[in-house]
Amino acid sequence: MLTNGRVLSRAAYAEAVVRLGLDEIVVRVHGADAARADGATGVPGSFRQAVLGVAALSRRKQAYGLELGGPPRSAEERREILAAVERAVGQAVQQAVRQVQPRP
Repeated sequence: MLTNGRVLSRAAYAEAVVRLGLDEIVVRVHGADAARADGATGVPGSFRQAVLGVAALSRRKQAYGLELGGPPRSAEERREILAAVERAVGQAVQQAVRQVQPRP
């Protein structure tokens, strides 16, 4: 499942998704902080919600990965995004970050 992770920040929804028994849930993150991610999505609070969604999956022992939305990222920015999510979740991200190439 690919998601922006925002709805997973609601405990009941996260629990229902985990009960589906999916092999993996991939959360797309658009920046290393609220200013960049919210700016990219145009939705205030989207970064916080996405990170809370990842944390909800982690607490429920659900396999997840991260995907970077938006334009291609430098190696430094990818590390920044990964570190930001890991700080929020309180542990290492389960799967390496992968970059999505925007469709033409």
